[in-house]
Amino acid sequence: MQTVDVPITATVKIASKATSVQGGTIWTVPGTKPMLPEYLEVRYDNDVSSEPQREKVTWDRVAEDAYAKDGSFKVKGKLQGGAEATITVDVCSVTSVAVPERINTASGVFPELPWNVSVATSDGKTHNAQVQWDYVRPSVYTGEPGQVTTVSGTLFASGLNGYADGTNTGLTVQTKIVIQGVEKAIDNGETAVTTKAGTAPAMPSKMAVEMSDGSVSTAAIDWDPIAPEKYERPGTFYATGHVVGFDAAAVMALLDDDGQKVGVDENGNVTAKVTVADKKAKKVALQPEAVVVNTTVGSMLELPDAVSVYFSDGSARDTRGSLGGIEIEKWTDTDGLDITKPLAKKGTYKLVGKLKDVDNVNAIVYVNVSEAPRTITKLEAKSFSVATGTSKQKLYAQMPKQVVATYSDGSTDLLDIDVWDLSNVTDKLLSETGTVEITGTVKLNGAKVTCNVTVVDQDARTPDHVEPIDVIEIADNAKVSDLMDHEGRQDQERDAR
Repeated sequence: MQTVDVPITATVKIASKATSVQGGTIWTVPGTKPMLPEYLEVRYDNDVSSEPQREKVTWDRVAEDAYAKDGSFKVKGKLQGGAEATITVDVCSVTSVAVPERINTASGVFPELPWNVSVATSDGKTHNAQVQWDYVRPSVYTGEPGQVTTVSGTLFASGLNGYADGTNTGLTVQTKIVIQGVEKAIDNGETAVTTKAGTAPAMPSKMAVEMSDGSVSTAAIDWDPIAPEKYERPGTFYATGHVVGFDAAAVMALLDDDGQKVGVDENGNVTAKVTVADKKAKKVALQPEAVVVNTTVGSMLELPDAVSVYFSDGSARDTRGSLGGIEIEKWTDTDGLDITKPLAKKGTYKLVGKLKDVDNVNAIVYVNVSEAPRTITKLEAKSFSVATGTSKQKLYAQMPKQVVATYSDGSTDLLDIDVWDLSNVTDKLLSETGTVEITGTVKLNGAKVTCNVTVVDQDARTPDHVEPIDVIEIADNAKVSDLMDHEGRQDQERDAR
């Protein structure tokens, strides 16, 4: 019998091993289920790419008790490829949110509301959060100087990937929008405009302005119509307009090479020099409009990584477009601010950034740093008594609607209660004398506060009259010790009787 060798090919798959799995810490407030990330980054030992892979993760179930009160816990999960993951969840009440109490703006200009903010919490840590602001009606930021309107937003606790997988805390953040008159306009080069023959010039829609309190905002520019024949052929012409909301003596306009005033005069009138280049000329970037950032002392500064830039040929790189704006490569002037550390002092600062592949203009950012918001240091609910046999429904009706908050600056305020938790209060507890601790949630920040309710015997005797107190006469410049001695003598006389 003849033996035949038959070749067999086998494919052996070598299991790859995860060398690193994305982890970290997220946070939430008591009673709010944390939003765990749907995907995590993972690297395998056989990866040829320098970039990590993103894999879907299935998390273990999280019990409600885990996030019911302040504390910390870990959650385990498994990635699609089999690797294991762990994430830490901090559960903590919010004591302050780094949102300025007031944000100034010029009439007609949408206020620069902070969206990425720092949050101080009951565990002594500082966490990142985002604010999703409610719709701001034009009437809020349009009107006479002095108009004040409160706007609100919802606070999201940052996830591992920021806002994308953040937890909706359900907490409300507020600030006041204040319309102020423009006292000084700041020309950072926006009034030098270049266009190509036949292309309508891209005139700046707004410019930086100084407000009455020294902070910087932006104000709209209302340009006069520009006739098409002015930019039909190469040359120069002057465009005029007015800074909206201008109400004070301001900036001295500058003389250009032809003796023409350009910039903003003392009445808020704007004159821009427009250079019309040949159609074949290389396009040049126009000075980007200034960006304004409002933040507070103690916060990490969140600066833009790109700005919108318009070009002389009519094209643009807009931060809101699919291509995005032009990247800011580095900050060449930070006006004395250490942008790598929490902000140390209030004031207004001008930052200059170098744009990638653009040499003739820079990014300009004004940072308004206001005082850090006051922090809640103590919450107190007024204690009270009920008779034995009181129903839970009647007890809830008597629970305080507000609690007293004490702040870091020594001030106090009344804060509304969202809900009192009576789930652990039983009829048995209310049928016996003693003290019942009931936990409530503060509406403003989700913080927990305890109210002590004393259950007293409903048959306890009550006084049938109140004995009057003798009139106490206090002499001028009397001391507290004199008053105490007087009370002591009265007590002795009553005892003798």
